[in-house]
Amino acid sequence: MESGLDFRSSLASAPLSMTSTSVKNLALGLWPFFVVAAIGIFLRVHSFETLKGVGFDEGIYATYVQEIGQRGVGGYPEVVRLYADEQEAYPIALLPPTRVTFILAASAWHGIFGGASVESVRAISCVSSILILFLSCAFAWRIRGRAFALGILVLMAVAPTQIYMAHRALIDGFFTLITLMVLWSLWELLQRSRGGRYWLVMYGVSLALLVLTKENAAFVYVAILGLLVSNRWLRFGSISRSLLVVTVVAPLAGAALLALCSGGVGTLIHVLSLNAAKSIQTPYAITTGDGPWFRYLSDLLLVSPVVMIFAIGGMFLLKRSDQAGWYFLGFIVFSYVIMCNVTYGMNLRYANMWDFPLRYLALGPVFLWAKSIEGTMPRRLFLASVVLALAIFEFANYLKIFVSGTVYDPIPASLLQALDILKPSEN
Repeated sequence: MESGLDFRSSLASAPLSMTSTSVKNLALGLWPFFVVAAIGIFLRVHSFETLKGVGFDEGIYATYVQEIGQRGVGGYPEVVRLYADEQEAYPIALLPPTRVTFILAASAWHGIFGGASVESVRAISCVSSILILFLSCAFAWRIRGRAFALGILVLMAVAPTQIYMAHRALIDGFFTLITLMVLWSLWELLQRSRGGRYWLVMYGVSLALLVLTKENAAFVYVAILGLLVSNRWLRFGSISRSLLVVTVVAPLAGAALLALCSGGVGTLIHVLSLNAAKSIQTPYAITTGDGPWFRYLSDLLLVSPVVMIFAIGGMFLLKRSDQAGWYFLGFIVFSYVIMCNVTYGMNLRYANMWDFPLRYLALGPVFLWAKSIEGTMPRRLFLASVVLALAIFEFANYLKIFVSGTVYDPIPASLLQALDILKPSEN
């Protein structure tokens, strides 16, 4: 009888001891993630850069936040109408208020926390960059496991353009966040993952938000269509009828909401056509927004040279079985083809959405080489050393360009001057 009690007691205590051990092991396994994430958050919240005043585009976003604060969300069509009147008379392009989600998010932040409106816009950019950090890590973990996710987290934590965008009251980091949500949910749907309905909802909502965020949604949408078509040969996964329906319906729903916020389809078309016409007449866009088809490649090589070299190597080392690698490469290629052909419309800020795919491709060769190393500990040391070296190069370039070089807009001339390749103009 006594031994029976002892046996039942041991059974009762076993799950508890196993649970505590599992929790302890999990905590030990996750501590590097917490450390790297903390560093990444610090680099985004604290700025080493010297921010000189408020940029032209930043000031426009701040003005929209003030106007929405005064009129309320119901007054959004009036804000759009006023913009159309002003843009017709203004000689250069002004950022349109049709970037609804970003402006409303900043307005909500301003309504809750107060302060200067431009700081509310900057806060949304900062929060977006932090969320991109977490989303990139989680996405990579789903695809390649814990070790690969940690490598991605390290490289994204110190990615120069990610840190840079966190400190600017600009939309590109926010746009990247939504693009990453589209890419992740589409990938899960192609893989027919569990919880398909939730992924389908996330995919549809993200696509609609993309349209409501920025005109660059067209680049992402073309890339998504390219991925779906190329799936016939590259075999990323399985395409369902519901996926195709959402791919068509969600952007239309986003466009309908955008028209509603603008006060009608006619007003929306008028505003977008006005902005497009004025953009190619803007001296700054003409001076800095043009270039050869390889402009994005050269800009990325200036800002993240080592990561880009590894990523290009990773493209050539892609195996047929690496569906995710081909998926990310396809997204970069399809969107690149459109983006490099926009007249006076090229800027490294728009390439912010390629940061995660490029770092995924860059880590491919590193993990491939690690497989040839015998022994768990030597393999881990090799991976840690290479990833750490990449991170040091990345952060050093961030300090060189955006801190020491005080670059505000990463156009080629500014990047070349910050890197001491081109001497500053004396004029």
